Amino acid sequence: MNSLTYREIRDQYNRLQKTEAYMNENMEKIMHRYGSHPAIVYIGCGSSYSLAKSMATGTMMHLNKKSAAIPGGDIMLRPEAYRDLVDGALVVALSRSGSTSEVLLACDGLKKAGARYTLLSFSCRTGKELASMSDLALEMPWAFDESVCQTSTVTNLYFSGMLLIAELSQNKTLVRALSEMVERGGGFIAENERSFAEIARIDWGQGICLGDAELCGICEEGALTFKEICRLPSNYYNLLDSRHGPMTIIGGDNLVIAAVSDVENTYERDLIRDIRDQNCTLVTISDLPYEMDGVVNFCIGERVPYPVLGMPFINAAQMITCYKAQQRGVNPDQPDGLDPWITL
Repeated sequence: MNSLTYREIRDQYNRLQKTEAYMNENMEKIMHRYGSHPAIVYIGCGSSYSLAKSMATGTMMHLNKKSAAIPGGDIMLRPEAYRDLVDGALVVALSRSGSTSEVLLACDGLKKAGARYTLLSFSCRTGKELASMSDLALEMPWAFDESVCQTSTVTNLYFSGMLLIAELSQNKTLVRALSEMVERGGGFIAENERSFAEIARIDWGQGICLGDAELCGICEEGALTFKEICRLPSNYYNLLDSRHGPMTIIGGDNLVIAAVSDVENTYERDLIRDIRDQNCTLVTISDLPYEMDGVVNFCIGERVPYPVLGMPFINAAQMITCYKAQQRGVNPDQPDGLDPWITL
């Protein structure tokens, strides 16, 4: 396979090594910004908004800070409604291009509405509008995806957010596990590539991604890869919450990718068994091996904190949908109706 999307998926762990070094070099001044605010509001659009959800959840769980994730377009349309929420907060804006119109207009609208806030931005191009508006701008151009669909960019931004939260919470176990995943991630993709391709060749027509907690946004982004890369419908749900309605639509036409937090947890195993019995194609992502007939498992091979699973999860979704695009005769580099970034 020779698409640009495929090459960027395969190269993302080389880029992550640069991102890890960059984050470590700047960690002290970033932590100072985070630590001095009682609340953190994350803003993004599309994939960046999904990642904002993972970061906001991680902030609440690990840092015990009030936090929210809000689409840039929502704030852009009604900044006055969000003024009091943002006033006094740290606003973290995420943008691959550093030029996403809704994010820029949202930040400007909040200022005009009278909100006082500090702006920290993550982007993957240098010297763009978002950086010039920011009190602190983190620019990682090596993580920028030239293809329309975000793949490497997504993983790099997710890793950056989780590493920062881990450092702020002084969770050395999570810091170490994230770093080790950067070292082993390229091997994870290479070792499982044949299996990813085999799953893509199975006759399924829509995707469902399941995951919880800090993985909520990265799993939602996994669902987006189906829509963007191989042009098939998809949905994201929390794991056990899929019993509350979504289970009625799970069947033989689905590929379900589920992040498993504990391979021994009875409630999780019962759910996975029930999904399997719907005769769908079922993939689990776990730290330790997950053994169940009729389930394809991809695992890291040792116990790791749950947020680390976000990286192999998105890798599996990216690779499977990229191979599915090839199988369907769809060009993953040129999705109809989608631009690399949206300019209003």
